[in-house]
Amino acid sequence: MKKYGLILLALMAVILASLLLVGCGVSKSDYNELLSQKTTLETEKQTLQSQYDSLQAEKDTLAAEKDDLEADYGQLSADYSTLQADFQALAGEKDAVQAQYAAVNDELAAIREVYPPRDFSSLLELEDWLLANDVSDKPVTSTAEAWIGRALEVQEDALADGYVVSVDYDGPDAQGFYSVFCTTIINGNIYYWDPETDDVSKDTSLDTVK
Repeated sequence: MKKYGLILLALMAVILASLLLVGCGVSKSDYNELLSQKTTLETEKQTLQSQYDSLQAEKDTLAAEKDDLEADYGQLSADYSTLQADFQALAGEKDAVQAQYAAVNDELAAIREVYPPRDFSSLLELEDWLLANDVSDKPVTSTAEAWIGRALEVQEDALADGYVVSVDYDGPDAQGFYSVFCTTIINGNIYYWDPETDDVSKDTSLDTVK
């Protein structure tokens, strides 16, 4: 723009000199030529000024857009940091859930080993289980209630290991005594024993019951 301004000033000086020269004998055609050039230059100046104003407005628009983009970038950067934190939190929660799942799966597998409870498969299996069970190692009871309590302990321990054991008692007899025993089924036959001695007997008075 400065370059065009200098050119215009130079032309104006030439035109002014020409005007002065008109009075000094410059030809009419030369004068008209200079006047035409002046008009053309003024038109070009207006065009250039308009283009300059347009470029300046475009520059201002681009600067505003740049500021908006920088603001958007800052927001996106903050959002990205938040998402990263959320992702890490979710990853931690996932690990916790996986650990809980593994624990529950282990518990379920342990439950499936004992549920549903079943009968002993053989007399040997029953005798081995009673040998490992410690109820019969406790001191002998002195009341029927405590004796039944020992039988219930055996029943509870058997259920925890996945076996079916029932509790039964007879009495009182003519002397006022009770008999307490545990029962179970092996191959359809009834077996019974005193929970304090673990001496197992088969009920031969009955055929198979299941």
